[in-house]
Amino acid sequence: MSPILRTVGVLSGTVFLVMIGISIIVPALPQYGLELGATAFLAGVLVGALPAARVVLDLPSGALGDRYGNRAMMQLGLAIIAITSALAVLAFHFIVLLAVRVAEGIGSAFYVTSSLAALAKRIPAEHRGRYMGIYVNALLVGQIVGPVIGGFVVVAGGLRAPFAAYAILATVGLVLITFAMEPGRVDGMSARVDRAAVARLLRDRSYVLVNIGTMGTFFVRAGLITTVVPLFIFYNWGVVSREEANDSRAAIEQATERLEQRILRLKERRLSRKRDGHAREILPTGSSSEGDEDMLEEFFDESPGSAGNGGIPRGE
Repeated sequence: MSPILRTVGVLSGTVFLVMIGISIIVPALPQYGLELGATAFLAGVLVGALPAARVVLDLPSGALGDRYGNRAMMQLGLAIIAITSALAVLAFHFIVLLAVRVAEGIGSAFYVTSSLAALAKRIPAEHRGRYMGIYVNALLVGQIVGPVIGGFVVVAGGLRAPFAAYAILATVGLVLITFAMEPGRVDGMSARVDRAAVARLLRDRSYVLVNIGTMGTFFVRAGLITTVVPLFIFYNWGVVSREEANDSRAAIEQATERLEQRILRLKERRLSRKRDGHAREILPTGSSSEGDEDMLEEFFDESPGSAGNGGIPRGE
């Protein structure tokens, strides 16, 4: 395999795993925060902690990659993500989980910035668009698949399980970068942000507009989809654990079976009365009968609200 294809394969595979890990915790994160004592507002803070850390550290991460090498920075970032995600499984308070999310953002900044820089440096300009497309597709597929897997992981292992899965995926990515990617050239440049270059970019109207559009897109994704949707489902649809769901399903099946048995007995008694020449309509207008009341008492299990004992509750 050529060095270029190997680089693209390793970086695309690793970003696929990392994005699955980032999005695998989306279904669980707000509810996990609530479980640890957070309000709905603080649950949103949990979601925003990772990108906030990235905003602060993305520029320094690029400069550090130039000085110490992009491969080394990717390894450091993935190691931070793996360790802090494992710690999230043991979180006992909201503040602990918030600190973990900030640390994950630091690791993500180190990894993502250096990953893009390594891809740009190692691919010839004439093939860069094609291979960048492969990389971005791997990233997007990871984002699509992650929440689906996250839902299954929550059902199977609880709210802490997605963080354990994220730690495992980050560890696999770290192994790929360490053993499957060749070390690149280290520029040894000063790990300083070029402020003059940043100022020139901020004066470029097109660059600013693109960034505003990107900011709006991520606001909708993180603010509405990642935070509001899980909380909406939790508060309005009554999401329960698998054990609770199984218990509820069994209770509904038992109640349905008892209802069917009582309806059958009621029909049999009515047919029996017809054969004896005593058929009457149940609850005729303005009158009642002792035999019909007996049938109704049996149907409702002799209690106005005895659904818990197998009966059907009657209206008052």
